[in-house]
Amino acid sequence: MLRKITAHFRGNAVGYLALFVALGGTSYAVTSQRGLVASDGRIYACAASKTGAVRLVKKGAKCRHREQQVSWSQVGPAGQAGVQGAPGAPGAQGTPGTNGAPGTNGAPGATNVVVRTQSGEVPAGAFRVFGAECAAGERAVGGGAGFLGNGGKEILEQSYPAHVEGISITRLEAGETPNGWASIIRNNNGTALTGTGYAVCAKP
Repeated sequence: MLRKITAHFRGNAVGYLALFVALGGTSYAVTSQRGLVASDGRIYACAASKTGAVRLVKKGAKCRHREQQVSWSQVGPAGQAGVQGAPGAPGAQGTPGTNGAPGTNGAPGATNVVVRTQSGEVPAGAFRVFGAECAAGERAVGGGAGFLGNGGKEILEQSYPAHVEGISITRLEAGETPNGWASIIRNNNGTALTGTGYAVCAKP
């Protein structure tokens, strides 16, 4: 009986070794038999045809007399995906970041506001252009014109920011800075009226 068991093991040694590798010997073959796992993922061995002895070799190694090279795959078919694990606990809160550098201060705003005027007579049935001019260092931020008294037929025809210098009045383009306010008013009453142009001027 012992002879039959021994003969059976010798005749199936390669199969038993493959079974050992599949059941947990793969890591042993990789760590203790370094270089014996070929690049194609297979393990090669020389098996004696009579004794059944098996020894691991590199792929393509020349086996001894009465040995033949055999191989088997070290990787079985992929199993089904496992069940997703539960989410881990939240990580600890990170340390607060450092404060950013303070920004630069902006230019001071206009805090001093004053009204500048220009007055004059507007004859009956006529119009007049007024140019109220701000003082040096001031900028016009608003303006207009009107009459002293009310005859019922006064008209403000135009009102706009301008560059004013004495009697010279220049209408400004977008982006330019006004130093005065221009207004055109008409007196359609039967008597002359006194008109006044206004400029609201500001400076830091």
